[in-house]
Amino acid sequence: MSRSISARLAQAAGIALVLGAAASPALATDISRANVVISMTSEPGMPGQSQAGGTFQVMARVPVACWVRPDSTVIVENGGSGGVLEACNNPGGFTVTANYRPLKATEKAEMVYDERPFDLSKSGAQILRQSSMATIKRVNYRFGAVEVDEPLVLSLTIQPI
Repeated sequence: MSRSISARLAQAAGIALVLGAAASPALATDISRANVVISMTSEPGMPGQSQAGGTFQVMARVPVACWVRPDSTVIVENGGSGGVLEACNNPGGFTVTANYRPLKATEKAEMVYDERPFDLSKSGAQILRQSSMATIKRVNYRFGAVEVDEPLVLSLTIQPI
């Protein structure tokens, strides 16, 4: 069903369909990417009676969409700070993870993410936050004591649970 036909059907039924508007610009402007079913029924009336009444059903399936967007590149350095926009519409929640080069035995970095302090794992992967529900949230981070031999950049990922 084309977007214009879907929009006209929704308008004719007196409803508004907002499917994944916060999930991505593509989903906000193209409802044809979601599955939408509109069915209308009407009870047969007696001869000569108006059939102005009726019922309709709207069902929609919104695809899961998650993203994490730092304000700028997350560079690990003493006193460094910034913000991240986390968004995920998965009802079960999501996990935000930082990936980076493995730390040498002599390297360490303290980080506070969403007011939760921890030392970055030497393995090169660190869970930063888990949420048990769908949400859009701005999170701040900062680095405390950092001792690295070479530059360290975090790549943030988000996965639905």
